[in-house]
Amino acid sequence: MAITKNPGSVFNVKEIKIGPLTWSIKPLDKTKNHDSQGTTSSVYFHEIEVESIDWQDPKGEHIDTVMHELFHAISSTYFNESNLTEKQVHILGHAFENLILDNPKFMKWLFEYSNWQRSAKRRK
Repeated sequence: MAITKNPGSVFNVKEIKIGPLTWSIKPLDKTKNHDSQGTTSSVYFHEIEVESIDWQDPKGEHIDTVMHELFHAISSTYFNESNLTEKQVHILGHAFENLILDNPKFMKWLFEYSNWQRSAKRRK
């Protein structure tokens, strides 16, 4: 597979919709005394915070980290609390990173199929 340009940080995506909720994606606010990145949710806001340096290292775990935090957000959205343990979220994040990296044809199909499905819904 040809080397492609780094698409940049996940922060190029300002928000992500998970079920009925819209979560903002932000760099980790170091002034909040976090030990690590995380998700924050209340009735008024839903945020995913990710440390901003990870995305620059091609050998890093940026996909794993982003997926990890997305699974926390999914758990919070659909269970109204975090029913998944930290270990379960860690395993899911790592597993999805491997799924994404090891299956470029599948990821391309998934992207193209989802575009087709969105356009079909708009035509109705």
